[in-house]
Amino acid sequence: MKRRLKKVLIIDDSFLIRSFFRRFFRDRPLYKLFEAQDIKTGLRLFKEKKPDLVVMDLKLPNGSGENALRRIRETADIPIIVLTGSDEFDEKEYTNTQFISKCEGISPVTSQIISLLEKE
Repeated sequence: MKRRLKKVLIIDDSFLIRSFFRRFFRDRPLYKLFEAQDIKTGLRLFKEKKPDLVVMDLKLPNGSGENALRRIRETADIPIIVLTGSDEFDEKEYTNTQFISKCEGISPVTSQIISLLEKE
């Protein structure tokens, strides 16, 4: 049985974080990565590409990351991983959303991405 290509959208203004994910997915042919460095581009790509999973920071140029998260949540029930530098968000408010501290590093994020996408 042929597996469907999984689409991942990264919305983060950090070049280092985006380049890490670019390298991580480069040798994984079952995944297609889309990148945005601001909210406006991220929401446009979300609408156009219809990703299976979103990884995003909440502190981004061009608006409120929390509002962007709500807009994504209103239109799709896909897994979202929020990379955050703080604990100021109520995780219970967001279904199917995981908050991972940037202090924990990127490894927990990549493990979680693979785990979430392999469930489908």
